[in-house]
Amino acid sequence: MRFTPLISALSLALVCLAEDQALQITATLKTKSPRIGEPIVVSLCMKNMGALTLTLVTGNPARNLDFTVLDENGNEVPLTTYGKSAKARIGVRYFPTLNLGAEVREDVRLDEIIEIIQPGRFTLKVKRFSSPDGPVDNGRWTPSESNMLTFTVLEKRKGMPKNL
Repeated sequence: MRFTPLISALSLALVCLAEDQALQITATLKTKSPRIGEPIVVSLCMKNMGALTLTLVTGNPARNLDFTVLDENGNEVPLTTYGKSAKARIGVRYFPTLNLGAEVREDVRLDEIIEIIQPGRFTLKVKRFSSPDGPVDNGRWTPSESNMLTFTVLEKRKGMPKNL
């Protein structure tokens, strides 16, 4: 057939596009306006929007997810001591698969990883790696970024200890 190369080229283009955009990450906040000293929980919904089953890197979220938090002036908020040590650790990683159209949810205590110690308005992006090839170290781990989540952290409640 004369159309076979064209169809093959289109199929290849669709698969490449699907691999680049395969993992959709949606970040939301569990509490609308958390306060300093209270848990700041981010809920992540990861959905396979691609054409292939994906393998995810998972384990300790402080190690296996990249969190970028900017304050209202555009400055990056640093990692906590725990966040820094978790990034530096070598530990067990798990490689679960995510079938086509499937989704998985994960809640993460952002305040344990990122040093949010002042009230204000913040923006968050989360990056996670996935691969259509399984858990192999061949450079085909593809980063996917979440939506940009903007949130406000309020001052501590009156009566809370100052060291929180």
